[in-house]
Amino acid sequence: DSLVNEYVLYPKMSALSEVSVNDGKNTYTFSLSTAQKTKTDDNGSESTITTTTVKNGKTEIELATFSGFYENLTMVELADTKSDSKNGSPVLTVTYKYSTDTVSYYKSDSNRYVAVVNGRVAGHAYQSKVNTAVKQASSVAANK
Repeated sequence: DSLVNEYVLYPKMSALSEVSVNDGKNTYTFSLSTAQKTKTDDNGSESTITTTTVKNGKTEIELATFSGFYENLTMVELADTKSDSKNGSPVLTVTYKYSTDTVSYYKSDSNRYVAVVNGRVAGHAYQSKVNTAVKQASSVAANK
């Protein structure tokens, strides 16, 4: 048996420069920048503060708003690793830019999608987080 990740694809947010989300109707492109600042206190102890900024075009998105959405994009659990064919257009496509990974979800049975990572079928994913991400895409892009 080989080791299989329980999530379709879970990139670390601080490693990304961009996330593009197509919800089947519109594409939303979020640019991410992460900065680290190191401070030294009076005792010589260093601490590092990491700040992430997210924008959709010129609109800055609240990190708390984006973080919940990002969790729904990345914490999609695989229901199984069975091979299946992808049919029609994906209900959701997410492209992560650091190198580039693309995850697409295609309709399958009543409560699962076929998860495809970089053109390769990864298995079936439960619909709940994917459906939530599809519903959230436009409101997060508007910082709502």
